[in-house]
Order: sequence, then C-alpha cells, then structure tokens
Amino acid sequence: MRLSLLVTLLSLLALPALAERVVDEEAGLAFEYPFPQYSIEDMSQGRALVHMYSTPDGQGHRVVIISLPKAMFPQGMADRRRSISQVGGDRYTEHRFEAADLAGLQGHALEYSAQGLRALEIGAIRGDALVIIQVAAPIADWNNPDQAAQLRAAARSVEFLGEEPPAAEAIEEDLSTADDLRAEWPDRAAPDWRIAAHDVRLRVNPAEGSVEVEDDFVVEALADGVEAIQVSTSVVEEVRFDHGGEGLAVATTEPDEILSRHGVTLPEPLSVGDTITLTYRAKSADYFQNVPNQLVAEVSVLGQVREASSYSSHVVYYPIDPTGGGNDATVSLSISVPDGYVVAAGGEAGDQETVDGWTTYRFRNDLSIPRLLPFGWAIARYIQHSATTTGGTRIDWYGYEGEEALLEQRMEVALEAAETFEDMMGPLPWGRIAFAHVSPEEREMGVSTPGLIMISDEYFDDFGDLDLAGRSVNDPAVLDPLVVVDELSHQWNAYAVSLPNELAEGVATFLDLLWLGEQAGEDTYRQGMRELAEGYIQSRSLGEDVPVASPRVYESPIYRSIAFAKVAVVMDMLMQHLGRERFFAAWSAAFSELRGQRPTYDEFFQALSDGAGEDLTWFEDQWLLRSGLPRIRAAFRGDDIILEQVQPQESFRLPSLEVRVVPNQGDAQVLSVSMDGRDLTVPSPVDVRGARLEIDPEGLLLVEQVGHPD
Repeated sequence: MRLSLLVTLLSLLALPALAERVVDEEAGLAFEYPFPQYSIEDMSQGRALVHMYSTPDGQGHRVVIISLPKAMFPQGMADRRRSISQVGGDRYTEHRFEAADLAGLQGHALEYSAQGLRALEIGAIRGDALVIIQVAAPIADWNNPDQAAQLRAAARSVEFLGEEPPAAEAIEEDLSTADDLRAEWPDRAAPDWRIAAHDVRLRVNPAEGSVEVEDDFVVEALADGVEAIQVSTSVVEEVRFDHGGEGLAVATTEPDEILSRHGVTLPEPLSVGDTITLTYRAKSADYFQNVPNQLVAEVSVLGQVREASSYSSHVVYYPIDPTGGGNDATVSLSISVPDGYVVAAGGEAGDQETVDGWTTYRFRNDLSIPRLLPFGWAIARYIQHSATTTGGTRIDWYGYEGEEALLEQRMEVALEAAETFEDMMGPLPWGRIAFAHVSPEEREMGVSTPGLIMISDEYFDDFGDLDLAGRSVNDPAVLDPLVVVDELSHQWNAYAVSLPNELAEGVATFLDLLWLGEQAGEDTYRQGMRELAEGYIQSRSLGEDVPVASPRVYESPIYRSIAFAKVAVVMDMLMQHLGRERFFAAWSAAFSELRGQRPTYDEFFQALSDGAGEDLTWFEDQWLLRSGLPRIRAAFRGDDIILEQVQPQESFRLPSLEVRVVPNQGDAQVLSVSMDGRDLTVPSPVDVRGARLEIDPEGLLLVEQVGHPD
C-alpha cells in the first residue's frame, strides 16, 4: 500500500575501517562511512536514486544516499520534512530543522526519531535533483556524545565528484489510445484441458524445515486429442508424476526466477469430456523461497518452513495450470504437523486426526473459480479466536500465545469491514475466512490467498485506543488496522470476482479508504484521496506513466503509484460521477453478475454500466486505458475565464470540474463547469482585475493545474 521505493538486493559486502571514505560513482559523491562494515542495497526506482549502506547485523546502522527529481520536492528539504512527518505519524519525533550546507550547497538539516532509530538528513538542490545524505543509528548510539559526534561528522562529510550533472532528458509520454491498448491485450484462447480437482496431502516438519507433498489431481479434456499437459511448481524437488502406479514421461524446464514447468505425457490421448487422475509427488528438504524485491513485489519471502513460523503464500507446491485453466480446480487439502502445532488454511475446516505424534488438519473448497494464487497455509503454535458476521461468514484469527487482546482488536476490524463488503459486493461464495500471524525471515508482508490472509509482525502492534480521524493513510499506526481491511477486500475483488491484479490492488485501496471514512469521517476519507492523487502526480517525475490496463504497467518504475493510487482515485471519481447511491447499486450488481468469473476491463465496466443504467465506456477508456491525467492551464482573457488542457494525450472529459475564482476584493466564487474538449471559455463571475483561479480547489478530481494562476 505504501508509495515507498522498492528494494533490489545487491550481493556486495565490504569491510572498511571506521570512517573509511566511500565513493559512490553513480551518485557522483563521496562520504565518510562511520560504522565498521557495510552491505549495499540499491533501492532506486526510475529516476530516484537510493543507495543504502548498512551494517549486516540489521541493527539499523546505515548511511543512505538519495537523489530525487526536484519535481517531486520542489521546495527541497521542506517538502521532504513534510513527507516524512506525514508517513511517521505518532512514531515520528522531530528534533531540529535548520539551515545547513551540503558540500557547499545551501540546504537544510533535518534530525528526527522514528521506531527506535534516530536519523540526521542533510539535503540541498543540485541541478534538477534534491540530493540527501541520511545517517541513522539506534537512539542509544546518539545518546553517547562521542558516537553522536561521529554520526554528525559523517553527515557533513559529503564531497561531490566532478561537475554538476546535466539536466535529465524529459520522460517520454505514452500517447497510446484506448483502441491501441485493446490491441495490446493478449487473446484468451480456449484451453484444451484443465485441472478439475486436487486432493493435496502435505507433511510439514517445522523443526527440520521440510515438506513432503502428494496430490491426486483430475485432468479434464476440453478438446479432442489431448496428449500432454504442462503444469508449474516451485521450490519442491524430486518431482514425479504417476498414473496407476506407473511413472509418466516428464520434460522439466529449468526454473525461471520462481517457477519450474513440467510437460507431462499422458498414458493415452484424451477426447473432449474425458478425465484422468494423475498422482504427483515432491518434497523439499528446506522449504524456503524469497525473491529480490522487484518493482511490483508485494512479498519478499513467498514461503518458509521454520520452527517458530511456517507459511506458504505464493509457492506452487502442488501442480497448477496458471494460464488456460485459470487455477480454478476444487481443492481438498490435508496438512500433517507435529503435535502442538496448529494449521491455518482457506476452505471449510474438516475433522482433525492425531496418529503417532502427528496431527492432520483438513480443509476443503468445492468451488470451481479462478484463483490468482495457490491455496496457502500457515503453521505455528497458534491460539485461535473465532466470530461470525451478520451475513453468516465465519472469521478465524490465528495468533501467537499472549496475543489475545491483539486478536480481539483485529477481529473487530475484520467483522466491521466484512459486513461493509457484504453490503457492497454480496456474500462470499464460501463461508469462512482465516487470518494468521506469520513471521517471515525477511521483511514484512500482508497477503491474501484463497480463504487465508497472512499478516506479519510489523502490522501486529496494539491499536486499541487509536483515533483514526485526520490521520494519513501512510501513518504506520493506521496501517495496522488498514492492512486487515485491505487484504480482506481481496477475498471479494481478487477471488470471488477475479479482477485483473493491478485493478484489484487499486480497488482494495479505494475500499480501504471507504472503511477509513466510515470510522473517521468524510474529511479523513477526502484527505486520503488527496494524498493518493498527490503521490501519483509526484511519481510521474520518476519514470514513464503507462495506462493502468496496459500489459506494460508491470515494467513501469511507477507501477505502485499507477495501480494502488491512481486506480483508487479513479474509483472515487466514478462514485462522484454516479452519486453514492447509484454507484453502490451498480457496484453490487456488477459483483453479483461476475461472481466466480475472471472479467476483462471491458467486461467489468460493461457490468458496471448495466448496473448504473449508463454507458461508462468513456470513463474506462480515458482513466484506465490511457496514461496520464488532465493538466489544465487557467487564465483570464478579458472578462472571461479560459481553461485549456495542455497534456500531450487526448483531451479528458470532465463533467463536473470546479473552478474557484478569488477576486482581489470580496468573496471567492466557485463555478462547476463541464469540460468536454481541449478548451473551455466561461464568463468570470467577479472582477478579473487582480483575481486568481484555482482548479479543483477541494481536490476532488485527478487533475493538475499548470502555470501560474492569473
């Protein structure tokens, strides 16, 4: 959810002496590193350069070199200060903000504490970038005068290498039209076969880190002459496919970053309607999979089996066909664990059985619907808390010993949010949702798998007395309850109806803010939407903006801003356009119509149009199938107001655009105009002499005012 920079790990470890001079050639500067050793992480995103030099012990000792486009922070460190304080919330304490120089450039120093660390940042504008050095360490280090002096000296040690870099070239605009984009969408060819059912059996040993898996799965032919199938797995080894006790010929390709692909030759060709049951066996001596934190990565550790916390979110431990069949098979899941461990998983919970010190937990899902991820599971020495919504959905929370009060807090949020979602989108096609606390070996996560939501340590703070009113959506205190709401919403928008992933992410953010508005009021909801719009607009200086619905969106350095922020604001604008009552009626009708399906953008908006009684294709085309946003220049000409859309993309249709006219004397007047093309001329309601114009003064739309108001 956060609009933060994502991390790509570099395997570089250096062991310098204290205060060794470090040269960062890409950043064009050198500095004194004040700690005994460092590893390097390149956290850069697009045109934002972020290099973190930190001690490998993970104690928070670090120096971070940052270079951000000036367009993101035109007021330099003053804008940076505002952004950090907003994100830090109650956990942020500012110690000083004062003028300072960075290698001879006039700038500012910002010193603050947050989450057990204290940091000093010195930054200044250099060319078209805001350059910052951040030195951070545990608060105890800063309380030692000698150590504090060394840390401050490191922050003042920056020396630029060579001349000021030339201005960066302008970012190329994506000028594709909605028709161009539809031509990019891959065809959905009808598959020749599908997996119709799985009977998965797991044996998980947390003390050893091991997993053994068997799966009897049913293959159904959807065409004549099916001689082979191709399925995917990950992490597991010693993969075998049998039929009737006889091994089948398998051609396995080397795994890419995540998946191995297995071409399995069937014993005999299948005709349409035929089925065959195959047996799959595999194991993993060390069940662990992580991925470099790439641009769109939501989770770093995709699965782990460890003594304290075991889970699997994205690991494909049983064979699936993620393309043609849509991973839509029914699933019976049995997981055996040593006594004392408890299993959380999606589906209807069945009987438990204990034999020879091992307990088997059983879960079943008899629905055939597309799924983004495999069935996940979580294993620990859990306690459990259960409740039921008024609509009849059972919610189970699994937490660690001593977390009873934290589970109660999260259960209250989950019940409130689930009942809101049941009203908006109807009941889920299944009757149970499980939440589990997990502890990844690396980083933090909140992830929604079919029927099971996993939330990590960072989002398990006490929020019992939290007042949400007026808080930023990026406030860490707000994220604790909000991650519950966000991941819960995916049970509706990614599983009950399998929306395209990037659309589902933005819809979840929109639903988060609707819930936040219910709890904290309309002002807090509106503030959150303004933050999202501002974040998206600022991010456009980092790299190419592409349409939400483009297959290229995952290659954009601003993917998160496009998917999580822009989509949420666009959904809010649709609600404004239709009005809340008609919007919610259309939303409910669309989810009812599409339940159990994997709709395209066009199919989703057709369902919304049917529910609203209005063709919304124009809205889909301009906001989701094209890039950018309206950039409006406003000026007076004579006694008239001239509005002009100056973005290079086609003009945007704005049925209700507010313009505030602020006269030199007297009260401001607000006009509501409909702008359907590049230009619009309207008479001014006030004397234009000395007056100024403000476009969308309340921040209701995704628009940007350019130029200086007259």
